Amino acid sequence: MQSVIGYFREIFEGLWYIGVGMGVTAKHLLRSPTTRDYPNVRRVPGRRYRGIIRLVVDPATNEEKCVACMVCAVRCPNNCIRIIKEDDKKAAKVFDLDYSICLFCGICVQDCPYDALTITGDHEFAVTDKKDLVWTKDKMRLVTNDVRK
Repeated sequence: MQSVIGYFREIFEGLWYIGVGMGVTAKHLLRSPTTRDYPNVRRVPGRRYRGIIRLVVDPATNEEKCVACMVCAVRCPNNCIRIIKEDDKKAAKVFDLDYSICLFCGICVQDCPYDALTITGDHEFAVTDKKDLVWTKDKMRLVTNDVRK
């Protein structure tokens, strides 16, 4: 007789816990969703967000502000900036930034004496090949007067 009572007690407890679990599910089912419809609804990054580093181009002259002084390349803790200076003028012939090893610390932007680098709020630059994370000077150009330090 005890085994029959224990059997039905276990069935009742099992059904009770299933009901408790379904109650939690029903409670969360009535709430508004916490996720975003990402491609259609984009989150605006904060004011101090450090996104992609870009080369600033003066819109009046369409020339880069970078004079290849090498301060950013020397101060970079990961050595992810490579600059080759042009022979005849103060400009960079090659300016490459390897985002695969960049810390996005912003030291290069802070220490640039010519405000030639800026940090943008862009954060969507996923790639399928690691080689595409090395940005050349042409890809980094940003025509703007608004320089964010």
